[in-house]
Amino acid sequence: MRAAGRLVRAWRKRLRCVCSSTLFGRLTKVADPLRPIPTCSWQSIDLLGALFAPSDPSPVSRHADKLFARIRGVFKDGFADPDFGPREVAAVAGISLRYLQKLFTAHGSTCSELIYSLRLDHAARLLHRRASLGTSQPLSEIAYACGFRDYTHFARKFRQRFGHSPGAAARDAVALATP
Repeated sequence: MRAAGRLVRAWRKRLRCVCSSTLFGRLTKVADPLRPIPTCSWQSIDLLGALFAPSDPSPVSRHADKLFARIRGVFKDGFADPDFGPREVAAVAGISLRYLQKLFTAHGSTCSELIYSLRLDHAARLLHRRASLGTSQPLSEIAYACGFRDYTHFARKFRQRFGHSPGAAARDAVALATP
């Protein structure tokens, strides 16, 4: 299967070189713009267009969609545990780690992206709640409650995601909560 894929890619590459220099030059240089291009030329253009068109991502089955939704639920239930990761999710879902990764790839994401997204969203909610209640809960405690082992790692990820530090977010939330 891999050898066939390499062979097809090699032929496509050779065909691109030949087509770019000869066939497309002949097909696009029509002496009279009002004279139609022969049918075989249009067929050649269609064939070449289909050959060089980007391939569609493989369609995801309904079963895979349901499984992915169930897996997202497992992630939502366990993201606050710092030891929680793809291996645990795969074990709970009864699938291999590789199949879990393939499901995420088919949906254009990764397991780590989902975990960090859930943790950071939860942290933002906790920071907002902290401000609205007027508590002085340490930011490191919020980081640990969201599943981060290290405050600096949490602060770096938070800044990447939201564009400001957790401390600035807490100050902004306090300013908005105070009338």
